[in-house]
Amino acid sequence: MSDALPTILVVHVAPPEHTVVTWLRHNIPLAGLRGRNIDAPVVHGHPLFVEGVSEKGADSAFPKIGVEWTTDKRTDSIGGNFRRFKPSAQFKAALNNYVFSLPTQERAASDLAAQSLGQADVVESWTHIVRSEVIIAGFTSGGTGRSDLRFIYETVDCLMAAMAQDIAAAFPGVKVDISEVHEVNITSEVGSGKVWGFEIPIGITQPRRIFRKKPKHAFPDIETFDIHMSGSRTVFKTKDLFDFETGFSTVEGESDGK
Repeated sequence: MSDALPTILVVHVAPPEHTVVTWLRHNIPLAGLRGRNIDAPVVHGHPLFVEGVSEKGADSAFPKIGVEWTTDKRTDSIGGNFRRFKPSAQFKAALNNYVFSLPTQERAASDLAAQSLGQADVVESWTHIVRSEVIIAGFTSGGTGRSDLRFIYETVDCLMAAMAQDIAAAFPGVKVDISEVHEVNITSEVGSGKVWGFEIPIGITQPRRIFRKKPKHAFPDIETFDIHMSGSRTVFKTKDLFDFETGFSTVEGESDGK
């Protein structure tokens, strides 16, 4: 069997980790850390588990500020906010903007998936609310590591209110919550040396939408689907929960699923 073309796309209003990394990279230099000769680059992932990228100093691994997307809590409504529609010029323009505005390494879907959706006869979508927890963590090492950590933590912490405001303003429908509790005195052993760190949890709440090209059949190997499921190999042992009349709406010009 040949590989199927990608036809499914998941979209955040503000991709959680990417959005925070981008904002911090633009704003931390404005807070004066380099005036203290502290080079703390902002990276994707937790600083203890990613490769060192500092450009200055004797220690190439630290100091470092990392942003790690850790958990999701999703809330679905009844019916999943399901929509079925024909791609319009506005929808196709939005797909193109999505592809060009977000680097491929920061999204699950490929350029080809977006292209396939734009060419589909019919597109289906579902929307839910998701609260993503993101950890902003900073770690230092060396002789001045502990004092450097205090400066880095206070710098990052003082930027949180501005970051929450800016993200909410730039991405309507997105809310950023800053945790009341921050870990500010983490210690660990890395190799033969000691490191000091802090962690600031934040929550990003927003809509997330999934699009797909409408398939010809819900189950590709089944040409017709027995909605009553009586004596059918598609029985899922849930008849008692779904033993009622169901209506369906159709859209002309449906996709052939290929």
